[in-house]
Amino acid sequence: MLQVAREAWLVPADYDLGARSRRQLRRKVRHAEKEGLEFLPADPSALPLAQMARINAGWADAHGGERGFSMGRFHPSILAHQRIYLAWQGTELCGFVSFHASAGEWTLDLMRPATDAADGTAHGLIHAALMDAKTLGIPRLSLAAAPFQGDGSDPAQADGPVTRLQKRLSGRTGGLGLARFKAMFDPNWEPLYITAPSRWKLLRSGAEIARAIAHPEPFRDPQDGRSRRLGR
Repeated sequence: MLQVAREAWLVPADYDLGARSRRQLRRKVRHAEKEGLEFLPADPSALPLAQMARINAGWADAHGGERGFSMGRFHPSILAHQRIYLAWQGTELCGFVSFHASAGEWTLDLMRPATDAADGTAHGLIHAALMDAKTLGIPRLSLAAAPFQGDGSDPAQADGPVTRLQKRLSGRTGGLGLARFKAMFDPNWEPLYITAPSRWKLLRSGAEIARAIAHPEPFRDPQDGRSRRLGR
């Protein structure tokens, strides 16, 4: 068994932007608001899909394409069933986030700030979602997983195959920058593991997962079953 990630989650009822532990987050949100951004929930039946697709394509180009396997991917048929927040600067869309939503939990799926969006855009979008979840009494909001590269407690494993696998998985899912971003919300952290019956099978499975994340299969439209390349 190998820890490969940590899930960041919050109890919306306890969320307070004014908390001392969120002072860096508070600065980011206030900066975005000073830039004139508004963070609003979207109507899934009337999404600005053309603008969202443009932002998603820009994000994909900047990040080497969309990820696959456990990572969210952009498609209108998926967005139609999600809870979505949009960042507006006047009439210009500057970013969006989407959540898988149920009565018991919202889980972050896509986070797509525009390439030229003001600093704090993504922070403001998630803050808006947390405030709505708090108002609606949603028990749990997950910011999904962030990669784990080991805690450095065993110097002998610093360059071993297990550590290299952790770093490979981390690189495929956005690296430590994603963990730092989520840490600004002062979430709870829950370890996530990969397990297999032997060390060899663990390493092989992890490598296959890393490949599936970095080189996803063509997107299969859940509405009609057709495969399509997305995100580039």
